[in-house]
Amino acid sequence: MKKNHYVTMLFLLLFSTVSFAYNIKDFNTFKETNECIACDLVGAFIIGSNHTNAKLDNSNLSRVDAREINLSFSSLKNVNFTGANLGFAHLNHADLTGSDFTGAILAYANLEGAIGADLSKVANICGATLPDGKKANPCIY
Repeated sequence: MKKNHYVTMLFLLLFSTVSFAYNIKDFNTFKETNECIACDLVGAFIIGSNHTNAKLDNSNLSRVDAREINLSFSSLKNVNFTGANLGFAHLNHADLTGSDFTGAILAYANLEGAIGADLSKVANICGATLPDGKKANPCIY
């Protein structure tokens, strides 16, 4: 029985297609130029960084930890933000057209003036400033 268990574990390790690592070249390009189109930043840690006026169209930022990031006035069209932590992020006046926020955390984020944001599948948006300037209900813990 143990042999089957080890074979199964080895199989899963060798043939798993799930990626938890971002592309380091893409990450460095974004850090240095504030622009990276169709980047792979899956699971990256970019907490508290300032990227005002960034261009990240068609990029994959799923599961990124970007709490308190400043992406104000950025072009974020068709970005995959699924499962991302964007708590306290500044996304004001960003173009979010076509971006996917399924399961994302946007607690206390600032989205005032953002365009194209579909927030219907966000996991947590409590306390956030919405695109129309209104406040979401406060977080209750």
